[in-house]
Amino acid sequence: MDTSFNVFLVIFIPISLFASYCSSFQKKWFFFLKPVPLLLLIGFTIFYSLTTRFDLPMIFLLTSLGLCLTGDLFLLFDRYFVPGVAAFLAGHILYTVIFFL
Repeated sequence: MDTSFNVFLVIFIPISLFASYCSSFQKKWFFFLKPVPLLLLIGFTIFYSLTTRFDLPMIFLLTSLGLCLTGDLFLLFDRYFVPGVAAFLAGHILYTVIFFL
């Protein structure tokens, strides 16, 4: 495995677990930590795309991750439930389109 992937996992897994813990017990930290795992995933994807080809599936992947991040941010607030779900739906449709490219 690539060293950068191992570093990513060492950072990504604890932050994701802590964000999940905060969703149940530490609401004030949850608002700050909820988008962090997706931001790390987007950053790793951009870093990975710089070392490989930056083609149409990579653009769709980054766009779908961005839409899911937008959905996460919308769902932090109750009044933005429908836009949050719509952003997640658009992101997952793009995930599906990637498999057909």
